[in-house]
Amino acid sequence: MDRSIPIGRAPLALLLAVGLVAAACSGESTTTETAVAGSVASTEALGTSEPGTTEPAPPSAPSEGGYVDPRGQLFTDFQATFDRSHPFGGLDSYCDSHAPDADPGPDPDPGITVDSIHIHHLDLDLDQVVEIGFAADVGDYRGMLEAFAEEINETCGGVRGRKLNIGISSFSPLSPDVLADANAACLEATEDNNAVFVVNFTSIQEPATLCVVEQHDTGMLTTTGFSEDAMRRGQNRLFTVTPTWERGLSVLARTAHEQGRLEGRTIGVVGSDLPGHTEVMQGTLIAELEALGYTVAVQEFLGCGGGTTCADGLQGVVSNLLDEDVDAVFPHLNLLSLPGLIQEMAVQGYGPGEVQFFNGGFNSQA
Repeated sequence: MDRSIPIGRAPLALLLAVGLVAAACSGESTTTETAVAGSVASTEALGTSEPGTTEPAPPSAPSEGGYVDPRGQLFTDFQATFDRSHPFGGLDSYCDSHAPDADPGPDPDPGITVDSIHIHHLDLDLDQVVEIGFAADVGDYRGMLEAFAEEINETCGGVRGRKLNIGISSFSPLSPDVLADANAACLEATEDNNAVFVVNFTSIQEPATLCVVEQHDTGMLTTTGFSEDAMRRGQNRLFTVTPTWERGLSVLARTAHEQGRLEGRTIGVVGSDLPGHTEVMQGTLIAELEALGYTVAVQEFLGCGGGTTCADGLQGVVSNLLDEDVDAVFPHLNLLSLPGLIQEMAVQGYGPGEVQFFNGGFNSQA
């Protein structure tokens, strides 16, 4: 069964709903290529302004019952690919109550029965970091997922009569081998529970994500950013609301440059040896800074030892920052590791206001 799904720019709930609808339709196969095949990203298609104007190019008229997207022709064409008579495709409501299929047929997939669809949540348990003093104000994400499933099941009548069944696999951010634990959660979701779709609302590293989308051909929705290589390997099964690592790091460097915040400063880059991080930071962030004419005086990558607290070599890293008089730091470490870097900088002699930090969404810092 092909589990790839056509999507556009939409909130998490809508993306998940689209995924569920596609998954529940036995025998149907749709891909992102269907939605964008033959499209050319021209100035007119994207609805951008012509030279010397301030107004976007007007959208074309949609098909009957369609939506005129103010962003332009390309987006209006994409809107036209949706069946607005579908219970989850209407423009006036999130979903319409609908009756089950009269003849659902046999179970079309191990994760889809005649009356249920299994969705699995990979849960990096942020409650544990709150207990040790770290704020992680992301809301009641478990309750949000349960409320979403209840809305689909009770208000909408499920998806063609199939009710959402939500499973969960939790793993600890404080584990000494969180990468292995996350991979085990992937196996529990895909092999033990035959999940049709996997979600993650906290954070997850690339190996476990590729376990889901590449090794088990299963769709995944998350808030975490990944490398462009991971997105390609996901083959349209990996969806996220965060830009790729390369895009985010490049924009961060260029924005700091354009705002004049790096002028006259000595730059240091501190990252970690989590899978893929070193290569992307060297190949994108450091390369972008150097292309803009800056010298990166210090580039260091702390060891994580398979866990999420990256502190191996910390004292030596900070000593190097001091020795080179670094006063602009790109500290792309995770939630549990960045405070340790700042604390060690204070211990070794950095005072308040002596360093400007530059951080973006890389490593879930957003």
